[in-house]
Amino acid sequence: RVTVTIAVIMLEITGKFRFLPAIMITVIVAKWIGDWLTHGLYHELLHVKHIPFLADAVPKRLSFKHFARDVMVRDPITFRATEDVSKVRQVLEDKSHKHNGFPVTVEEEGQEPMLIGV
Repeated sequence: RVTVTIAVIMLEITGKFRFLPAIMITVIVAKWIGDWLTHGLYHELLHVKHIPFLADAVPKRLSFKHFARDVMVRDPITFRATEDVSKVRQVLEDKSHKHNGFPVTVEEEGQEPMLIGV
């Protein structure tokens, strides 16, 4: 729903700035009613084309019985926040590991590495 775009187009068509409040109110009310009645065009196209997407909320039937240790390797390959390109390339070209997500860590003196991203 392209609220501002429609308002600008209508304003340019009429050329009358005094119609701006009426056009904005009309477009906003139309958007609210459209949102209340249906999903947006792109949301419907996801269903039509059978494209998977994540829902807005977590389903209640989702099981939280799994832990990270159940799905991760014991000694993961990690990258530092500032890493040599040669090491990154070497790891990415190595096909012996079966995962493609690599933890990025920061190490401070005397402390365990801290995860800052993947």
